[in-house]
Amino acid sequence: MAAPALSRPTYSMSPRIGAAPSPVSGGLRPARDHHASSEDALSPLAPKEVRLIAPDRWDELASTFRDVVPEQTAAYACARWGRDRVRCLAVSENGQVIGGGLLVDFNLPVLQRGLSVLKFGPLWRMSSQDDDPDRLNAVIHALQSHVADIEKRCLIMIPLPDPLSPGHMADALLAAGFQHRGSIPDPARYLVNLGIDLAAQRSSLHGKWRYNLKKAQSQNLEIAIVPGDEGLATFMQLYDAMLLRKRFDDHSGIDALPALVTAAVPSLRPEIVIARLDGTPTAGAVISRAGDRAMYMFGATDDRALGVKAGYALHWWILEHLTGSGPLWYDLGGAEGDPGLAQFKRQFVGAKGIITERLDEYAYATDPISRVAAFSIFGLRNAKRRWLARSERAAQ
Repeated sequence: MAAPALSRPTYSMSPRIGAAPSPVSGGLRPARDHHASSEDALSPLAPKEVRLIAPDRWDELASTFRDVVPEQTAAYACARWGRDRVRCLAVSENGQVIGGGLLVDFNLPVLQRGLSVLKFGPLWRMSSQDDDPDRLNAVIHALQSHVADIEKRCLIMIPLPDPLSPGHMADALLAAGFQHRGSIPDPARYLVNLGIDLAAQRSSLHGKWRYNLKKAQSQNLEIAIVPGDEGLATFMQLYDAMLLRKRFDDHSGIDALPALVTAAVPSLRPEIVIARLDGTPTAGAVISRAGDRAMYMFGATDDRALGVKAGYALHWWILEHLTGSGPLWYDLGGAEGDPGLAQFKRQFVGAKGIITERLDEYAYATDPISRVAAFSIFGLRNAKRRWLARSERAAQ
């Protein structure tokens, strides 16, 4: 099989807020009792301080966590959603930050109530410390108390599954009183294991992927990181030409890429990798490598890339570049319902990688008006999805 063109971002950057609640459920769960406890310094019920952090300061803080991803950076989120929608909340205990999350607010007019969406968080894995489940529980409880009980909003969390313990975050959220609202469409995510050497990695590949990689590497493609404005301009030229050629509706956060490339915190800036054929760009990828998880954010190709299997050579070069550099996983994102792309990623993940099967949404609200606002926004979102699906079917 020829390599699928890197024609779209591998996962949607927009928050997906869950299916409408069942009328039998009686709405979102009631508030928990948040009284102080003297049992443990990191008890989730012990007093915690939740502070609003300025976006620039937030990115400095977020960069110190091993679980940071682009959606949890202000550089990306402010450009994607607008600064007035973005809030950054840090959770502290005894003056020490233990975690937090970047939220994007969605309000209903007049009511001025609605959802606060925390996508691919919260942050709790501190770079300087081992993972502590009590820290995760404390961060969850502090955020839900602040957002739902004090601000009277509905808090939505969409955590990234831990490759080695996919149900860990779900268990913590359910124990805290969140309601599971289902998995987003096409939830599988494909993660290449960066903790093995390149010989073992090559053996891990599916035989067909390895065969296509060998053919791609015979094409004399020139692959390199292209930094700064030159990299951004080169990639966007490929990307814009691809959009014109393929004529698909682009719902990605590509417009936020310039802000992310110039982020004030250097470690949060993604790398742009360009593959050239006969001296001109044929394929490109944008890779975020902050934290434990390097993420394939965007891809673009021209019409020559498929014939020379540029996707295989490009991704293998990125894997070589990432191995031993810090990240534990190369997260390829999802397949967006494309069977060919799913096969490409599944075969690249190989025997040593992991495919997580769920990407779930969890909701918590205590205020009746917030529930009404949340259910209304859920309904509008689902109606929009149905309309888009009908439009796509009609266009086929």
